[in-house]
Amino acid sequence: MALAALKTELRIWNAALAAHDAKNFAEALVLFQEIADTARIWVNMGLIQRRMKNYNEAVKSLTRAIALDPSLVLACVVSPALLQPAHCHLYSGAGRLYRGRITNERKQRGALR
Repeated sequence: MALAALKTELRIWNAALAAHDAKNFAEALVLFQEIADTARIWVNMGLIQRRMKNYNEAVKSLTRAIALDPSLVLACVVSPALLQPAHCHLYSGAGRLYRGRITNERKQRGALR
């Protein structure tokens, strides 16, 4: 039974890699999600999500990878550099919200005068 499960997992793994190589990231992500819960798969999913600009999901996937294998060098060392666009995206969104709040407060103060 274990050998059959391993063969199925390897077949899905190869299909996911082929989808990734063909730049069909959504399909690759779906295929990786079918495979067992391992750090290696969570890293792959995080990197694919980053390429798809799903930054929040990428951070969650890489965090899961680190939880499963804290010694995972790829997730711990390389992912911060790879996720830099995610941080920029999140910070720019926070900046826009903050600027909007300041603008609204100025309008509200002006209305009270």
